[in-house]
Amino acid sequence: MAETHTDHRGWEIDFSTRQSVHPSTRYVPFRLAAATTAANLITLNPRTRPASNWVTNPRLSGTDISMFTPIGLTTSNTDIERSTAQQSLGTHSLLVSPTGAADAEGTEGFYWTTPTIGLSHTKSQQIIAQCAVRGYSISGTPKVKIEIRNAAGTTVLATSADHTLQADDWDETISVAYSVPQSTAAAAYRVYVVTATTTHAIDWYTDKIMVELREDDATVETYLDGDVDQNCEWQGTTGASPSIRKPTMGMIRGIQIRNESLTAAELVYVSFDSVATVPADLTVTSTGVAVLPNHSNFATSVFESTYPLGYTDKISFISASGTPTVSGVIWGTHYA
Repeated sequence: MAETHTDHRGWEIDFSTRQSVHPSTRYVPFRLAAATTAANLITLNPRTRPASNWVTNPRLSGTDISMFTPIGLTTSNTDIERSTAQQSLGTHSLLVSPTGAADAEGTEGFYWTTPTIGLSHTKSQQIIAQCAVRGYSISGTPKVKIEIRNAAGTTVLATSADHTLQADDWDETISVAYSVPQSTAAAAYRVYVVTATTTHAIDWYTDKIMVELREDDATVETYLDGDVDQNCEWQGTTGASPSIRKPTMGMIRGIQIRNESLTAAELVYVSFDSVATVPADLTVTSTGVAVLPNHSNFATSVFESTYPLGYTDKISFISASGTPTVSGVIWGTHYA
């Protein structure tokens, strides 16, 4: 049944005393051009879920690569190495150099070992692994895949589809998930990135390596490490420890916005949880708050909220004329 006016209490947020005095725990800085078509400065929904990455050197920013063990290459790490030739994110990736011997597929590449995953009698635990790959050069149709195996590496528990390497672009997300059955004894697992064809002599790059344990579902999250954005952080040494992503902003509690334009006609209108509009003239009401340009006709070009706000959807903005630049910061909380 459609809602009626009697449902209005559910349309509002009644803050508790605790919420009303809660300090801001999230922020989003911005600097971008407004336009005469409304756009969003920030959209809160859908929110990014909390996530973690257990891999301690996930985009090879650190010099220590001993957490990655080569297989089927040589007895040392000489056939996997940090490289600056290609990178999906940052400055380095892991260069893997298979021998091209007529081995069975899945026998050349490298693996990473998870921490011990404890026994659970009540919840299914999902191991989710992903990475980005790119070929060095292409001859034929070389393929790689990502797998989850047991602690000894002798049993494949889950495998991705085969991914054909490209020399001119990254395959940004190859992924695999394994659901650890309830009451499985505590154990570690191995995550392999390996050849998916029997003869494969094409070098490839691996980057943005992420392994996560979840208890809700097996959705592959957007890659994270402690340097990705302001909601991510390392749990120890930068580039050499696990990392987390906190949930993104759930409620807007404040804003400071500056109109950097020097042109008197380039007013910007800002609206909360609705779409900003420009009034046709002074007799028509806009849905937005006017942010005046940095022009001598006006006393200030900054709008800053004085009291805590409580918006949970978006901030919309629009320019009355031209494409003035606006800059500032949005403050908020992790709860909605």
